[in-house]
Amino acid sequence: KWKSFTKELTSLRRRSGLKRSNATLIFDESDAVLLRRFKTETDMASYFEPKATVMLSPRMLVRKSSANSLTFQSRPQKSKSLIRLERNLDNEEEQIYGRGFCGRSISTYPLLVAHGSRLGDPICDHWVADIHPNKVIIAISDGCGWGHSSQEAAIIASNTCVSHLQSVEFNTVPETANALLTALSNADKQIRVGKENVWESGTATVATGVLSKLKKQKYLFVCASIGDCKIYHYSASTKTFSDITYNNREDSLDPSDPGGRLGPFGKTAAPDLRNLDLYSTVCCKGDLIICVSDGVHDNLDPQLLGITPSELSIKDYTTWEEVPPSVACIVKSKFALRLLNILHNDIDEPLTAKRSVNILINHALKVTSTTREWAQLNPRFKLPEDYRKFPGKVDHTTCVAFEVG
Repeated sequence: KWKSFTKELTSLRRRSGLKRSNATLIFDESDAVLLRRFKTETDMASYFEPKATVMLSPRMLVRKSSANSLTFQSRPQKSKSLIRLERNLDNEEEQIYGRGFCGRSISTYPLLVAHGSRLGDPICDHWVADIHPNKVIIAISDGCGWGHSSQEAAIIASNTCVSHLQSVEFNTVPETANALLTALSNADKQIRVGKENVWESGTATVATGVLSKLKKQKYLFVCASIGDCKIYHYSASTKTFSDITYNNREDSLDPSDPGGRLGPFGKTAAPDLRNLDLYSTVCCKGDLIICVSDGVHDNLDPQLLGITPSELSIKDYTTWEEVPPSVACIVKSKFALRLLNILHNDIDEPLTAKRSVNILINHALKVTSTTREWAQLNPRFKLPEDYRKFPGKVDHTTCVAFEVG
């Protein structure tokens, strides 16, 4: 089925019907776009400066304060959390809440038979969700590298983000964006707490977001991302997927480089903010929001599946290294979305959160099965770099999905 993607993939569908909302957000109901106005008026990096004061526009209805204690002047109706869910560290089974929520984290790394253990343990992905009657707060985090410090960073980052977003109120898109950036800033600080040497801290990528109800059965999902976790939107009416976090890997197509991370990085031990960004999309009741770590979406990448640019009708390039990053980002995103459609639409029945999670987790397991089997039989040898014979990427693998409405 992958080789059936022979249509021209070098251009994105043109957006139509762009309009400006009261919250100064330009958006298209079918595509995820940046919070352009907020980003032009706010220096996002300033949220991560020690004792920084973030300057915000008066129209954003927030008082000037420190980056980790911004408060809001609005007085919304505060909702009580129905349930808080978090990845179970003791097993890799799916975790379900009703019909509308499912989350699961696994490892696709091979077993080390001689050692009686599995490569890459413990799992360094983590996720937390807080479900309210009128909103859903979600955070998914991927600890960079292996080991307990990476796992700890992911656990701290996802918990801190959700706890902050649960504790503050926001009624507009700018307020939500402000809360998301403050949550990430708090997470970066918490990762470092209690360490005599800052380099004892792990690092982690994070995607965190809030689904809020609008009028006329519409919902708005606003999220912040740093690193390479991705969030997809499934439209129940059109049965198609869109990548909310489109282009968060454009500047770093190397699977080993997440493009950004919280925690100490570089000579100054500051967080790596290269691809810190804000995104949003409008949803309808019955849609799905699907959050994944790179253990899922790297196995939707045509390059890692052994498919060449020429097989995708990309002219003038024989290898992916020759393809300009901007073109590669477009092509890979469109390929992933088409593959998601194929994987999910094989059965003519409504798509549920549980079914989507199982489809994507099983896909990652199936794609990497050849690699896993070879590594278990040849523990002393390095895997040949041949994605035709050994497609996909073994990794800690997480998928969390919830139904809108």
